[in-house]
Amino acid sequence: MTHSRLTYHVFLSHHAADQPAVEAIARLLRAADLAPFLDRWHLVPAAPRMEAIEQAPASSETLAGIVGPSGIGPRRNEEVRVALEE
Repeated sequence: MTHSRLTYHVFLSHHAADQPAVEAIARLLRAADLAPFLDRWHLVPAAPRMEAIEQAPASSETLAGIVGPSGIGPRRNEEVRVALEE
């Protein structure tokens, strides 16, 4: 990664109902030596969830908006907006 504040190669934005499939994608990315941000792996249970999710795209090189059978989740627009602002 080129910038010191970047922690992840890709932020995985997805509908919560599609979590199992997205987690499989995250495992494939890890196997390819990439560092994906997946909420289930990186969020601390007691920490404010929305704040952490809003900060993660800014710590990622790219954002992958994954649209599965459950469609686009209610917070995806906000995640994409934050990523684009960065």
